[in-house]
Amino acid sequence: MANENNNERLILQAAEEEFIQKGYNGAKTTSIAAKAGVTHAMLHYYYRTKENLFQKVFSAKVQQVVQPFKELLENDKSITLEKAIRDFIHLHFSFLKANPLLINFVYNEVISNPTNRKVAIKAIYPTMSHLYARVSSLINAEVEAGNITKIKPLQLILNILSLNITTFMVYPLIAENMQQEQAALFLQERESCNISFILNAIKP
Repeated sequence: MANENNNERLILQAAEEEFIQKGYNGAKTTSIAAKAGVTHAMLHYYYRTKENLFQKVFSAKVQQVVQPFKELLENDKSITLEKAIRDFIHLHFSFLKANPLLINFVYNEVISNPTNRKVAIKAIYPTMSHLYARVSSLINAEVEAGNITKIKPLQLILNILSLNITTFMVYPLIAENMQQEQAALFLQERESCNISFILNAIKP
């Protein structure tokens, strides 16, 4: 049983690397099997088809994106809107920094494959529904107190996601002629700028 679990783990790790680097169409199950150190027949035994394996990897990556935000709002029941925004931006920014290839992977596969859109929606919706409701409650409280201007939760969330994602889409161009320390400082400054931009945008 332990050996089976280890084989499955190795296959998923190899598949994640293959799919993220090459996308669904470019990935080869023979390459995945070789990277995992298993036979192609064994890979077929566990997942039957390339599509089944891809859906497993894709769903896991989408869950990995949204899970920290769910935990953020569930673990701190007394969180303020400002702290939620700061923490939300930091979590998302840090995740993108640690997974630079994931942006294009998710975007390309969701846009090009209707089946993957359904997988993404299924994985994201429960968390986003909860997130939307909680952010809406925090916004309403701040609006009533006169601390911020009224903004729809979806618009606020999209503003945050857009700023962070755009940063890492253009980062390879910006960092091309930078030293490592300069590039690291740029990302640190950019995260702070994104936080300030969002908070200033909702001031009354």
